[in-house]
Amino acid sequence: MIVATVGHNPLPVWLGITNRRRKLGENTRVRLLHTSQTREVADRLAADLQGCVCICVNAVAAAEIAREICADCTEVHITSGLRFMALAAWRAALARSGVSLVYVDEEHGVLIVGDRRQPLHHDSKRLNITKVAALHGYEPVSQSAPQPWTDEQLNALIPAAARGQEELLAEKRRLDIWGGEWMEKTVYRALEKIATPHDCLLGPQDWKRPDKPPFQFDCHIFNGWRLTAISCTEFSDHDAKNKVYEAVHRSRQLGGTAARAIAISTLPQNEVIELKAEVRDQFDVRGRGLLILGKDFFASHSSIDDWAERFREFLTPAQQSPDSNPRSKIDPAKIAKTKRQILATVGTNPLPVLTSLRHHITHSENPSGAAFQIWLLVTKETAPHAERIVQLLKTLHPGVGIEYFQLHDSSPATVKDALSPWHGNPSLALHLIGGKRVVSAWILQALPQAPFCAVSQAGHQIEWSYRAPFKDVRHDPSVSLTLPHLFTLHGASAESLGTAVSADGYAVDGVECQVFESMVGKHVQRVICYILGFQLLMVCDLPAEKNKKLKWAAMKHLSKARRSAGNSAHVLCFIEETKNLTSTKLQWEVDDALGADANRESLWIRPKTADTVLSHILTTDIFEKLGWSPSL
Repeated sequence: MIVATVGHNPLPVWLGITNRRRKLGENTRVRLLHTSQTREVADRLAADLQGCVCICVNAVAAAEIAREICADCTEVHITSGLRFMALAAWRAALARSGVSLVYVDEEHGVLIVGDRRQPLHHDSKRLNITKVAALHGYEPVSQSAPQPWTDEQLNALIPAAARGQEELLAEKRRLDIWGGEWMEKTVYRALEKIATPHDCLLGPQDWKRPDKPPFQFDCHIFNGWRLTAISCTEFSDHDAKNKVYEAVHRSRQLGGTAARAIAISTLPQNEVIELKAEVRDQFDVRGRGLLILGKDFFASHSSIDDWAERFREFLTPAQQSPDSNPRSKIDPAKIAKTKRQILATVGTNPLPVLTSLRHHITHSENPSGAAFQIWLLVTKETAPHAERIVQLLKTLHPGVGIEYFQLHDSSPATVKDALSPWHGNPSLALHLIGGKRVVSAWILQALPQAPFCAVSQAGHQIEWSYRAPFKDVRHDPSVSLTLPHLFTLHGASAESLGTAVSADGYAVDGVECQVFESMVGKHVQRVICYILGFQLLMVCDLPAEKNKKLKWAAMKHLSKARRSAGNSAHVLCFIEETKNLTSTKLQWEVDDALGADANRESLWIRPKTADTVLSHILTTDIFEKLGWSPSL
């Protein structure tokens, strides 16, 4: 029997189960462990895969999760679902012999089964773009008929677009081509040139599901385990920027968190660079998840063949390479036998790591940290985050001893060897917060007796393997941070929010408040920042704009807040309601745009009233949502 944890992304679960059933037999039974929030995802998986039983569990109750690891379980699939739920299932499985861990590495197209790595099996007949969309609850609406333009016509338009809108319009008149569909056709022809027999290719397609507005992608390609969605526009205005945001979000809605997006427009290169930084912070797009191509691309890639090579470069799976200069094993002599040991894994979000470590230290008998020795396990990508964690911990807890190290690969043998100095150490605690989930699983396998904790992405729920329920630390003063602390932790600065001005008229008792002003076009933008423990609440007005522009303007504010405070940032936007624009409608559009990941419930839209700004803020339900109840 297979036991699989289920999150909001069904694709890795589907891939893991179908790949393993090829080996174990198509009739292999499956238990899908899900939460109340992911019930629909599990139901769709069960309907498609057959032979599955859906079981709802409390994602932070280790004992309840362990009961579902039955005696005839042979594999535990941990790719999807909340980290604590997945790791608790694997910890329970370790108590039984003959149970293998299975993990789908979508970035590299690899299936990990125990200590073996094998390519993900491609089955384009069974899994295509429509099936991937159906697993996420979407169905196709309509598909545009392809235009009969020749490659010669399309190749003539590409350099014209690089020279500007007037040149492009003149060339379109000469060729008798109208509208923007020529760019979609160019993308499709380029993808045709590089597609393999295993790839699925689809042109312009509308998608819908009952609870969300329909949307369209101009082109899609699916390589067997990853969807790449392409959005095109020949313009370079505000709508072109909106299309970039939409491309990233919609690709994830349709293809899961590993989906990639390509956005093509005629934006100048400086705006392309700025926009990529904004989108990366907003959606946590790392590495090769997003390709934004602007006006410079048309100038340097002047034919369909050139486009095809650029797409091939982007779509080729990344090769996994060892980290440079790793310290692959801890020197036993450096482990202080008189100190309590903590091993923490670090990902791209440093806040949960800092929160869990500070909570652990301050609630011990020695809150200065002198009794602790902390080791941070990092990668080349996350080492800068670890450096900032070290900097803040040594400032806030001067007695703590702290170092970080890397592994040259993520195999179970390497992890076990690196951690061998801690085998049998009764003082060791594991903070399995960030980084690759499969590495955390190998750590549990190497150190099966050590207690472990995981933390929610927002950083306020700490879940321990031996304690139930989880610990909510939002009101714990021992882990509170100031705005400068948040800036330091995330490598940001106050200047990114504007110029600091007086906070008179906005202050709330017991809550740190800072106000910033900056010029947005011809208008002064005022941003009010409240620090609630370690959460940032940014309050601002939205200008009078069209609905679609307002949606992305609100998301841009969230992006700015995330750069300053990571996933602990929240934004409250006020709008002037009109007959055609209400806060409820805009909130619905924003929720749809943010999806089901950590961004959800972080951006709120409320109507302006005649009250003072402070009274208006306090009469909303936002402070309560964040676990605070301040008063005037």
